[in-house]
Amino acid sequence: MMDKTTKETILLLVQKLERAHSLSAVWVAKDVARRLKKLTIIHKTETILTVRETEILQHVSNGFTNPEIASALDISVKTVQFHLQGIFRKTNTSSRTEAVSFALKEKLIP
Repeated sequence: MMDKTTKETILLLVQKLERAHSLSAVWVAKDVARRLKKLTIIHKTETILTVRETEILQHVSNGFTNPEIASALDISVKTVQFHLQGIFRKTNTSSRTEAVSFALKEKLIP
């Protein structure tokens, strides 16, 4: 969920777009798009994964198998699989390697 400041910033950027006139519209649109992308990335990296998903992804990045992760975190293998599916969905990835690559790129794990 977005905080109040983020929502207010988005509203101001949308209002700026609405006020743009033909000649400056392209410049304004590019500026607004750049700012919205920055807000989205900041918001995404702050809230995309739960603490448990981050722990699991860290173990995946260290080469742990699902049974090894389950043992290390004292949870079931099914729970690990459940969290991995959430990670794949949230990161728009379909494999452990892709998810780890995404997480490293976005600095979600060290």
